[in-house]
Amino acid sequence: MGVSLEDLKFHCPRCNKLVLCKVRSITVRKFMEGKIDRDTAIKRLKQNHYRHKHTEYDKSLDNYREQIDLSTKESRAYKFRDDVKARLWLFISAKEELGVCAETLKKADEKLCKLMEFKKKRADLRQIFDEEARKLILYDELATLEVFKDVVGLEEAKRQIVYSFLLPVLFPEKYGGPSPRRAQGGMLIYGPPGTGKTEFLRCLRKLCAQNLGLQCVEIHPTTVQKELIGAGERAVHEAFEEARKKPSIVIIDEADGVLSERMLWEPSYARTTLKQFLDEMDGLRTREEDKIFVVACSNEPWKIAEPAKRPGRLGIHIYAPPPNLEERERLFRLFLKEETSGEIDFKRLAELTKPTKFGYYSGADINAICDEAMKTAFQFERKAVTMVDLEEVIKKFKPSISAELVKMYEKLRGYDKDAKGKGETEPPYII
Repeated sequence: MGVSLEDLKFHCPRCNKLVLCKVRSITVRKFMEGKIDRDTAIKRLKQNHYRHKHTEYDKSLDNYREQIDLSTKESRAYKFRDDVKARLWLFISAKEELGVCAETLKKADEKLCKLMEFKKKRADLRQIFDEEARKLILYDELATLEVFKDVVGLEEAKRQIVYSFLLPVLFPEKYGGPSPRRAQGGMLIYGPPGTGKTEFLRCLRKLCAQNLGLQCVEIHPTTVQKELIGAGERAVHEAFEEARKKPSIVIIDEADGVLSERMLWEPSYARTTLKQFLDEMDGLRTREEDKIFVVACSNEPWKIAEPAKRPGRLGIHIYAPPPNLEERERLFRLFLKEETSGEIDFKRLAELTKPTKFGYYSGADINAICDEAMKTAFQFERKAVTMVDLEEVIKKFKPSISAELVKMYEKLRGYDKDAKGKGETEPPYII
């Protein structure tokens, strides 16, 4: 598919409007030539926009230009600095033949020095304000949850991690004052397989890898479930000790294997692993300087010990349900992207994958449907996926989440659709 300037539009939350790029931009030209991809181009355009519109970069540059008595037109000569320098020095070396006076040569040399000085100062200012622009972009992407754009659904989980931990840690000046917000806590995300929990954790790992002063510490069931006495306890303790060195997100995938209810009835060496985790979580409340947020995910939350799920530990419980109609449409758009022929009815695809007597379609199911349709197109030597390909795959593809499983999760939340208003109240800390 061809590329166009429409692909490079982005929304600026500070301007509250769509920002259109300029055709003359070097970034746009490289994108149109295929030298850089869309994400890289938008990242550069967004940084240029923030630097010029939402920082004091242009004002600082104008002030310095006035200080050294250099006009805007003259300062733009830095683009042709090599040519300007060569011409001036050629002019100076030929002074005897041309009969140029010493005063003219002095003025020419001063002008050249000003241009080179302006070039150096401009580079310094750009570096300073580029860093400020990156911080503004990061803040806006966190506040608008755009940093999790690849995760469809789990909106409450995104808000909890952003406003409870990421913003207070990365932007303490906005959460300062006599009683600053404590950047600590725990969250349990549970739901059927394939509903975005692992993708959410992947986004957190990617965020921690961006040199923001954050680190990601993981606790795996394989490191905890060892027969050696004290091995699990030591693994949990070392993970939290590593997390205390700087602001950290502690990830526990498959938490039912790390904080299992059966540990309460197993031998003492198994119980100590759970007890160590509970002690570490309780220690966060006594050490305000620790900036640690624990994110646990599980497909079987009923296997997790109740003491680990109480408020103060993994106190925030978030259900990851199968995707609804709108989310299924977004998933199809996300997984297909530029692989389609432009004649795809995404709303129709969302309707075709609605819950059936066989169960519910998960995000992983929709991803598998898109992959299978791409294989079909490749098999028939077509460059793009068609609507017919997708419809044929959906007819053969059965949903992976059973209705009975979804009902179990809903009962766990304290909500039973068959109760008809009886007993569906849920604990205040469950979301």
